[in-house]
Amino acid sequence: MYYAGFGWLPTAIVVDRVLRFVIPSSPLTPWLFLDLAVVIAVEALTAYLFLGRRGLVLGVTASAISLAGFTSYAMTSMPAFLCMLSASALLTLYAVREGLRLQELLRWVASLLIVFEVVIIGAVLTHFGLGGEGFALAAVMRDRVMWCFAEWLSIAALFIAAGYWLSSLMRGGRVGKAFPRLGGAGEGSSGALRAFLRSPWVLVLAEVLVVFAVLLPHLPTVNPSGAPVSVDTFYYLRFIVYADTHGLPEALRAMSGFARPAYLSLIYLLSRLIPPEFLMDFIHPLIALSLLMLASYHLGRRLGGDEVGGFAALLTPFGHASITFIAGGFQANSLALPAAVFLLGAEPSSLGTIFVLGLLVALIHPWTFLMYSAAYVVLARVRGASWKGCVKVVAVLGLALGIAELVGHFLASVSPAGAATHTVTSSLGLYFPRNLFRGVEFWTWGSQANALIFTAASIPAGFTPISALMGVEFPLLLIGSSVIAHRLLLNTPLEIQASILLRELPTEIILLVIITTIARGLEILTGMTPLVGGPWEAILYRPP
Repeated sequence: MYYAGFGWLPTAIVVDRVLRFVIPSSPLTPWLFLDLAVVIAVEALTAYLFLGRRGLVLGVTASAISLAGFTSYAMTSMPAFLCMLSASALLTLYAVREGLRLQELLRWVASLLIVFEVVIIGAVLTHFGLGGEGFALAAVMRDRVMWCFAEWLSIAALFIAAGYWLSSLMRGGRVGKAFPRLGGAGEGSSGALRAFLRSPWVLVLAEVLVVFAVLLPHLPTVNPSGAPVSVDTFYYLRFIVYADTHGLPEALRAMSGFARPAYLSLIYLLSRLIPPEFLMDFIHPLIALSLLMLASYHLGRRLGGDEVGGFAALLTPFGHASITFIAGGFQANSLALPAAVFLLGAEPSSLGTIFVLGLLVALIHPWTFLMYSAAYVVLARVRGASWKGCVKVVAVLGLALGIAELVGHFLASVSPAGAATHTVTSSLGLYFPRNLFRGVEFWTWGSQANALIFTAASIPAGFTPISALMGVEFPLLLIGSSVIAHRLLLNTPLEIQASILLRELPTEIILLVIITTIARGLEILTGMTPLVGGPWEAILYRPP
């Protein structure tokens, strides 16, 4: 995995808020010769353990390929030749598969990767606990190179999956061949995991992870000045300062571009009780991400029982959306998303629930309302609701939007729906495929990129409300700008979709996905240094 993209594939890494795309050229160990020795030794040992004496030819062949790559690199100084080390490893795995069931092979590989990811987590936690970047940065860089090839492929896979779910919607929610069961959380050694997922302790652990995700970049070891970590915190502070000077009504009118006056009014009132910077940069994300974790647990549990709910709860705190909310802010979006996820789980006949949740989302973040209301209407029809029932759902959601529009006009003379629609229509064009890769790898320091979450969410394991959401998104992923692609994926609870698949996988792979997701989130947070200095503080003084 480490050498799959070595010497040719750009790897994104964030250091002190600077996103760099580097071509990997450093060995995994301190010396390239040691890498070669380790690869040959592991290949030979694997061939012997699984094939016995028959593995001698395999071991010699794999070693020859590795040596050829190393020699070619030594003669030409072209790092791309080191991809042959990956080729020899793949040959070894392919050859030994005959002596193993697929489940055993996957478990063996996953176990090795778990050890590596645990070491990465330990290195990153040392960074947050003691400060300094030396060892942590080296560990992060190697882990990023390890998953880089899979990460680029996972973005393409997610797009293909969205197209698949659109075609499924057009067929009434029918799916093709289901993903094969490889030993789920209820089999073998997974019994203990299943028992844990059924206990309330899974929510306790998930909340602990939420607290850690929000707290770590605010620790005095890495943020001694207590400066903001989320970009949008400065925009909300600017609003609060302006409201203090000119009054709340004038601030709402002057900054009507926010298009969410009811939410801004609530934020301003809370800022009278809690220091604004602490409110927007710590308390707000803590509450929003806790609600998102609970919403993911609730919907996951409805879709697949305690196992899926537990997986979703554990993946969400360091998932693609949570880390992006911490890095970029998007405070209104982060608070509206949990209500939108609860909305997806509501039955079409529960019109009162649909109205309340729809109204909350429309008042807080109109863009999220338009996205989820469109998906929900399509989903209601796919679920078997009659045309009359769908009309009722549309009417209820329309009423919620109408009330939000009235509130917007009354408080700030702004149309929330109009502002959200303009954002989309002004960002359409022939951007594909650059928009998709740029939206994931570039915006908010590449914080959404998560190879295993994207991959697991891309593999069909049954039609879900998230499937409907992804299908509705597909046309905009084709013709929307990178910003639109970024916001669409940010607003999609991929961790729930991934959890549906995890139910079918062995314990080792489940643990690998959870641990690697945490490691990836921690890696991004190491680059989310406090926002101090002119470019950020100047936001406070921009005219409305």
